[in-house]
Amino acid sequence: MSLSTKELRRELKRQCKVHLIPYLNKNGFSQAAVIVDQPETKPSGIFPFGKQERIKSGNLEVIQIQFDKYGRPAMRIAFGKVPVSGIITPCGESIDMNDAILTCLPVFYELYSSRFTRRWFKLSLLEPKTEHSLERLVRYILELSNELLVWFETENIGKHVHVVDQR
Repeated sequence: MSLSTKELRRELKRQCKVHLIPYLNKNGFSQAAVIVDQPETKPSGIFPFGKQERIKSGNLEVIQIQFDKYGRPAMRIAFGKVPVSGIITPCGESIDMNDAILTCLPVFYELYSSRFTRRWFKLSLLEPKTEHSLERLVRYILELSNELLVWFETENIGKHVHVVDQR
């Protein structure tokens, strides 16, 4: 049976909670504490899993799973490293490591479904709109998530990783 857009989005979140979040937990990531004045850290509509982080090799490694802001069942994964010393924004503002969000970094990275375009993870027009299709999509995301784990270890940019350079 075909699911509505709202049901597809709910199911995509559920599949991520069942498959992707445990995968990240297994690799040392956990949900960051919620910071009151930073909506990016609070689980919400577009960031249903908040900010996932781990400390490794003198950096805070951060992953954010971002869902489509218009309610469609689509997502992408942003990630990067925050130095333990924190960061200085282009405006000269000093931000503590624990308060930093990815968009504060001069450079961060995004994982997409296509190696050539910045295509979000979503079902294609021809795929059936079912739970099984979404589970298959999340399993594909898990395969590509190895590229972000490799980046955290080696800083080698995988085929599905795009650089967001704000310098």
